[in-house]
Amino acid sequence: VPAHAVDATWSGFATFGYAESNSDYTYQRFIDRDGTFKRDTLVAGQLDLSLAPQWSATLQMRAAAADNNDKRWRIEPSWAFVAWRPDNDWLVRVGKMRVPLYFHSESLDVGVAHDMVRLPHEMYSIAPISEFTGLFATRSFTVGARDFSVDGYVGEADTQTRLWARDGAPPLIQPGPFLTPIRVKIGGLVLTARDPDLTWRLGVHYTSTSRKDGAQLSVRYPRVTVAPGIGYWKASSAVPGPEIPGTNSIGNIFLTAGVDWQMGDGWRVASEIASLRQLDTDVGYDALA
Repeated sequence: VPAHAVDATWSGFATFGYAESNSDYTYQRFIDRDGTFKRDTLVAGQLDLSLAPQWSATLQMRAAAADNNDKRWRIEPSWAFVAWRPDNDWLVRVGKMRVPLYFHSESLDVGVAHDMVRLPHEMYSIAPISEFTGLFATRSFTVGARDFSVDGYVGEADTQTRLWARDGAPPLIQPGPFLTPIRVKIGGLVLTARDPDLTWRLGVHYTSTSRKDGAQLSVRYPRVTVAPGIGYWKASSAVPGPEIPGTNSIGNIFLTAGVDWQMGDGWRVASEIASLRQLDTDVGYDALA
């Protein structure tokens, strides 16, 4: 049996971006009146290995502003997987990959891959994670002149949920940002159809979020009445009042749809919509973006 030589391909990309705001508040962690390079600047390198006729591997390292610290930069893998393609119709990958929520999920970091200056945060931030470690399988087929693909995936990711307390409640809660380590389990199915002029996608996804320290997540905050017409919402176990009901995990159901139409003569129309339904808690929120 002839040996297969391992072929290696290097590539990379970088974005150097500066943003400044004329608003009094800080937007997306870094954008304010003073200006910042942190929001959009990043550098990444990718190594692709052809291990055998049906096997390959990809590693992409990214240096960008840390997601767990507003003052630091961080180097971490954004892609790290082994792929098996038994034939032209199947592709199976295991490792760290992007969650296939949106049209631009795979190219989130590559600014030239989309027409906008940056992807809309109000849309792309409603999911708790954009990357996961697990199993990703794709089945491709053709119906008439149209190409279809079905993506199925399952995995998990450890990340931080970032909240902001404007005034806080010293000494229990300090004002400013605070991070809570969480673990997100995720899975879903996505159907995509493509022809030369039109691409559309439908997806259903489910996540289960829990705290890494094992603490429960709040279901609701009970009302504590001190006197007639006077009271407060108990949001911390350190203050008097009834016990805060909790749950070990919170579920989310995502429904996504998108269409990208190349109309001709240089015109293009693209639109995406995502619906989030949050389960198991009254404290969270549903969203339509």
